Amino acid sequence: MSRAPRCAAGSINYTWDGGNRLTQIVDSLAGTLGCGYGWRDHPRSETTPQGTVG
Repeated sequence: MSRAPRCAAGSINYTWDGGNRLTQIVDSLAGTLGCGYGWRDHPRSETTPQGTVG
């Protein structure tokens, strides 16, 4: 599932998985943020243009 609100200076797209967890945010100006989940849907990792945490 994706949703793309309109921004004056660019666009932001959100993507969720089948469990309704946010998995990706794509900002046309700042880049992509990825979200990973582990046991019991706890956030496990976050990936940005600068690298991965988690």
